[in-house]
Amino acid sequence: MITLLLALLATPDALARDRVAVVVSDDLDAYTAPVGPFVDELGITAEIINIHGREVEAKQMVGRLKSDLPDVVYCVGAKACYAVHQAMPKVPLIYSTVYEPSRYGIDGAHVAGVTMDVEPVTFLSQFVGFFPEVQRIGVIRGPAMTDRRWLAMAAAAVELGMELVEYRVRSPREVRSAMVTLAKQGVDALWVPPDRQTLTSDNFRTVSEEARRRRLPLLVDTQNMVEAGGLFTLTPDHEAVGRQAAVMATELLGGELPSNIGTDGPEKLLVVLNTRTIERSGLEFDRLLLDFVDVVVD
Repeated sequence: MITLLLALLATPDALARDRVAVVVSDDLDAYTAPVGPFVDELGITAEIINIHGREVEAKQMVGRLKSDLPDVVYCVGAKACYAVHQAMPKVPLIYSTVYEPSRYGIDGAHVAGVTMDVEPVTFLSQFVGFFPEVQRIGVIRGPAMTDRRWLAMAAAAVELGMELVEYRVRSPREVRSAMVTLAKQGVDALWVPPDRQTLTSDNFRTVSEEARRRRLPLLVDTQNMVEAGGLFTLTPDHEAVGRQAAVMATELLGGELPSNIGTDGPEKLLVVLNTRTIERSGLEFDRLLLDFVDVVVD
């Protein structure tokens, strides 16, 4: 059964004017953490629906919302966004916590949102602050990575006096051999961006274990990947993302068009570091630098 929560009412007039719905993909913290800050920042009542990753609950949610269309829908996660946008394409939608939204058709004149994109130069400059000896980083590049993204990563490395060594893979079975080849080429670290077509939980586990054995820092793009054995990432602060989405929602309720608001990158980022991986790898690391880490995985 769909979980419905009612946030506290700010004023009766606000409820009469505006109706906002929040649709959450599942119970993961990345999906639920933005909701409270969103509602608090918004300052009016919002109906909150969690579809728990289930198609049947998504259909129930759509039926409920279509019976009384909201003025704005804030969707957290790809499943929630896809269900809402497909069923109600003209309802103003704000998204967050979605990787590659265009892949799911989450775009158009009625869509605005907060992306998960972290600028490569910001990512790498934070990383080298912790591991300044790293000069060459091997990148296992799957088909999901666009040329534009790769060029931005390579340009960031050049700006910071580093070098990225690319190894393209097309299937999961190529990932381990890519890692071994890059290690033999003398890279100082590995960067493994998420890619649904090539990266599985099994081969990521293999890569993380091999990286520890070879004492190679493993850069990843999500906190979950750090918790699964990666070393470092720079990730959006989910609570700050919720507040950022609320500002967009307020602009929409004020009459602004989603196409004018567009998409923005996250305003606040968190450094996530796995100290257990550091210890098991025997990597050189100044523990005084932990004062600059937002999330320590140990």
